[in-house]
Amino acid sequence: MSEISFTLMGAPPSWSNRRGHWRAEYEAKKTWRELSWFHAAAARVLCEDLSMRIIPDAKSAPEKRDVEVAVSRCQLLDPDNLVASVKPVVDGLKKQVIVDDSSEWMHLTVTQTKVSSRKLERTEIRITRSAESPVHSRAAQRSSVVQGGSG
Repeated sequence: MSEISFTLMGAPPSWSNRRGHWRAEYEAKKTWRELSWFHAAAARVLCEDLSMRIIPDAKSAPEKRDVEVAVSRCQLLDPDNLVASVKPVVDGLKKQVIVDDSSEWMHLTVTQTKVSSRKLERTEIRITRSAESPVHSRAAQRSSVVQGGSG
């Protein structure tokens, strides 16, 4: 199966429960975003499927992708905080393995598992082609408009 996958050590915190100066939170989010971006870049280049190596673009490579994030953490979060906690990780995937983080370009699934110690915390990311549509509908619409106008 064509997929891009990688693991980040640690689990992103619950951003809604953080206290302190805004700058510290900004830097923490930036770190998670950049970690995700660099790991995604490396995993994309090493992917066996050449078509998955292409950096997705809304015009030249429009493709919807499924993104699965599996977080292993000591303290489980409620569902809305779980999704919010991985926002910087997903933001790091943009322009590297997904076009954008809107539902138009990706389908996000986030799960969590409880582990016994912080040393075992990790965040696993898996990106595959969406079964919904191998080529995004906008590209199909553009080609039909071009074909319809030339006849």
